[in-house]
Amino acid sequence: MARLAGGVSLAAVSEDVRKRGRFGMECGLDRDNLLVARWFSAAVWGVSRASRQMDARRRIGVLVDHVEPVVSMGLAAVLEAHADLSVLNVFASAWPRADVAICDYDRGLAAALAAAKSQAPRRGPSVLIVSHVDTEGDIRRALDAGVVGYLLLSTSVDDLVTAVREVCDGSRYLSREVAGRIVDSLMQSRLTQRELQVVQLVSEGASNKVIASTLNITVGTVKAHMRAVLDKLGAANRMQAAAAASRRGLLPGRLSQSVLGLSSRPESEVLS
Repeated sequence: MARLAGGVSLAAVSEDVRKRGRFGMECGLDRDNLLVARWFSAAVWGVSRASRQMDARRRIGVLVDHVEPVVSMGLAAVLEAHADLSVLNVFASAWPRADVAICDYDRGLAAALAAAKSQAPRRGPSVLIVSHVDTEGDIRRALDAGVVGYLLLSTSVDDLVTAVREVCDGSRYLSREVAGRIVDSLMQSRLTQRELQVVQLVSEGASNKVIASTLNITVGTVKAHMRAVLDKLGAANRMQAAAAASRRGLLPGRLSQSVLGLSSRPESEVLS
């Protein structure tokens, strides 16, 4: 800490000036040091006041809308500990004032889709998802919908705060684990829309004839799509393909009982 002649602390002088507005002999200062102290006090107080005003202008409005009450309380408590973050009450009227909305997967996806369809001049807060959902397909679906940040529930406090600040500034932010899922998915062949439709129907227990009728294509075309699906997913049979697609989050609703039900049906029946 800087000190004036005689070992008097500048901070002590500044505090004395602020509280009592006078210089006394108890400070032990001569005239020259009194002038320095007066200047220092004014400078420190001015910088402090300007800093507080700047912080007030830069405060990020954060709305926490998570389906799990305990998670919501924890997120709010963490964020409120930071001076540049302001946690807003979860009311419809608070959404337009929020810079960032932290949501669970379903609410975040819904908010992003609604914002994308909105005709309002301001599309609403940037959506940051904090969820346990970590499959490739679900993450990609959220990002394609307009979600700009994605964290897993296991994320650190520092990661959460950094994510809020980054998405508020207009950047995307993915936690290390989520980014890893995306990188892994980029290294794998993506299924076409038709192939996804085929494997979805396979997961529901549909035979080739039913799939052909549903999609208005021939059985031969269904078999061709199925061969491509097996190759891309590295699966040996239909059941493995459906399970692999579900694990990667490529199927709506993820793994259903119908996938498990395939094992009880004769192979000749589902291939026909």
